[in-house]
Amino acid sequence: MLAHFSLFLLLHLSPPTSFNTKQLRASYHEAIYQEDKAKALLTDLKNIPSPSAIQKAYLGSTQMLMAKFTYLPNQKFSWFNTGKKNLEEAIAADPKQAEIIYLRYSIQLNVPSFLGYSQNKAADRAFLLQEIRKIQDKDLQERIKLFLLKEASLTQQERAYCIVLFL
Repeated sequence: MLAHFSLFLLLHLSPPTSFNTKQLRASYHEAIYQEDKAKALLTDLKNIPSPSAIQKAYLGSTQMLMAKFTYLPNQKFSWFNTGKKNLEEAIAADPKQAEIIYLRYSIQLNVPSFLGYSQNKAADRAFLLQEIRKIQDKDLQERIKLFLLKEASLTQQERAYCIVLFL
């Protein structure tokens, strides 16, 4: 009986350690605009014992996002550098994963240039434009397409490609 109770506690009181990728993606996109969502997501991601490359990329991206909600410059740099390290480790673990490259590209387009984190923008944009047609996850494919059309400085030819791709 004690074993059953212990198992019950373990299953019901443990923090969530596995995320459906769509849930993770949705939580991250909410966290972009809401500090409380960012903190909650960060806590959940830190509690994953052996994160996948995608989970580590979201951890790094969320850590970088926390810099947005912090006022002290040294804390901003700390969040940014910790997140950058985790995101780059995720890319090293799975360099052809479009979702991870999308996360890095979206961050590089939105961080101040003095941080020196823009060296992969052109390569990441080219990679995403090349890979977008191959992405099986329609939710991810649509998010990347909309991001590219809205945020990336696409050439007319690249913009036309994105638009025609989804007609």
